[in-house]
Amino acid sequence: MSNVVKRIDTVFLQVSNLERAVQWYKEVFDLDTVFESDGSNDRYTVLQVGETPITLMENKTVNNESLTHPILYFFSDDIDSAHDKVKSHSKDCSDVTLEDGVNFFEFKDLDGNPLGICNFSE
Repeated sequence: MSNVVKRIDTVFLQVSNLERAVQWYKEVFDLDTVFESDGSNDRYTVLQVGETPITLMENKTVNNESLTHPILYFFSDDIDSAHDKVKSHSKDCSDVTLEDGVNFFEFKDLDGNPLGICNFSE
């Protein structure tokens, strides 16, 4: 018997200014653009992150105030370097914490999207 779904195809993040958000994600995470919409309907850009891309979707009225947990966690081989870089570019960056064998920290992007980065032995 096969699974109903095979993988997560993409993760959508709403951003208020697409160009500014694309620049920020590329600068902080060194991501490549794999697709850009033509802008005829919704404006979005797809950035490659490992196997699952992130789709930055422009929405002029982003409201993340009700979100109490990160939308997603990135994985990093070097949590300390990731923390240093993110802390200098983000809002509300926490310290690195070790819990149940996982090192992690949480932060917010330019639009207040709650995100995290983790590291553990694979």
